[in-house]
Amino acid sequence: MEKKPQLKNRFFITLLTIIAIVGIGMSGFFYLQYRKAQNTLNNPVIAGQLEAQDLVKKISRFMLLPENEIPTIATVSDFNKLKDQQFFRNSHNGDKLLIFTKAKVAILYNPQSDKIINVGPLNIGQGQEQVGVSKNPSLLRVALYNGTKVAGLTNTIEQQLKSKITNLTISVKENAKNTYTKTLVVDLTGNQKQAASDLAKLLNGDIAPLPEGEVASPDTDVLVILGK
Repeated sequence: MEKKPQLKNRFFITLLTIIAIVGIGMSGFFYLQYRKAQNTLNNPVIAGQLEAQDLVKKISRFMLLPENEIPTIATVSDFNKLKDQQFFRNSHNGDKLLIFTKAKVAILYNPQSDKIINVGPLNIGQGQEQVGVSKNPSLLRVALYNGTKVAGLTNTIEQQLKSKITNLTISVKENAKNTYTKTLVVDLTGNQKQAASDLAKLLNGDIAPLPEGEVASPDTDVLVILGK
């Protein structure tokens, strides 16, 4: 009659031992995973690659990026030292500079606003890398003004344009000063005639000079004033 309690005790002791071993094993597994993650983050090379991959994923939503190349990443830490350079005139501390050495392209991106600030060619010579502003940048900056009474029209047109033009970013969306019966496309820089023409055809609009009373948005290549 006394064997049953002894067997029961042995069973519980064995069960507790198994639980303890499993618990120690799981703790060891999670600890090793934690250490692995910490080692990865503390490795500057791996951390830099992860940051580059994350930035490429975000910026590829706005434009086509060079393929088969991981960019070098730099962070703007002191804007005052760069403000005299044309490429960085609208940059802020914390902006990310992506340098594609093979494609010779540089992209300035603001993570906080999730916007591309500038795109330019990368001139490599005499062991130095210099960023310039391309006369025909790969990224077309378009401002959308709503010249109608239709609420949310700029949002609709933005989606339409982005579905058809991959290298386009909308720099500004706001209401026009006046009401328009026809969509107008304005080449603000004077060197985007083809892009302006393509936009006019796509939106069934007309190429036109900046209408009186309207204010051109800075850092914009083409202004589209939506009409009825």
